[in-house]
Amino acid sequence: MHLNLKDILTGLLTPELPLLNYLLLIGKIYLWACRRNKEHPSIQGFKSKVKLKYETEKYICRKNNNLDMFRKKWAI
Repeated sequence: MHLNLKDILTGLLTPELPLLNYLLLIGKIYLWACRRNKEHPSIQGFKSKVKLKYETEKYICRKNNNLDMFRKKWAI
């Protein structure tokens, strides 16, 4: 898949890829936090941020008996 600058800044306007838009959003938040903390971003830092979001949402959905929504959101 080819993403241009507009796609990255605004997200993809197609409803078929909600996880990709969510990952772009997490990436932008991660880059902003790195800039704010004067740290260099790394792929490992991004992966850990995504893993933390994944585990947090899984815990919340499991607690609320809503794992179907979780699986739908995080489906690849």
